[in-house]
Amino acid sequence: NLGNMLADLGEREAALAAAREATELYPTLAVARPDAFRPDLAMSLNNLGIRLADLGEREAALAAAREAVVLYTDLARRYPQAFTQHLGISARSLRTRLQEADLPIEGDPMLQAAEAELAPIPNAPVSNRDAAGG
Repeated sequence: NLGNMLADLGEREAALAAAREATELYPTLAVARPDAFRPDLAMSLNNLGIRLADLGEREAALAAAREAVVLYTDLARRYPQAFTQHLGISARSLRTRLQEADLPIEGDPMLQAAEAELAPIPNAPVSNRDAAGG
């Protein structure tokens, strides 16, 4: 995605603008054709959260990460083979945003829902529970 490429080049402001643009376009498409565009909306929200965090906009980054996790949790329930990995990535991102905002990780309802969805799946990417020693 353009925002990620710009971020890789050190163009953080331009990366954020590209991420915002993508996130503004996908909701309308996702309403019209949910199966086709909800995954793109979830990805764009996850990327937006990362770009916002890069620029220190913690509250907005956390909101975007939470929204991405909600979408990916639903997608992983419906299509586990296609979206379990994306849910794991998004859940790790949410965990990071919570840590950056100095908010408790344990008990966050969206993170708990994502981890519950991932827990019964062998070799599922979990949201850093193991890496964080928890």
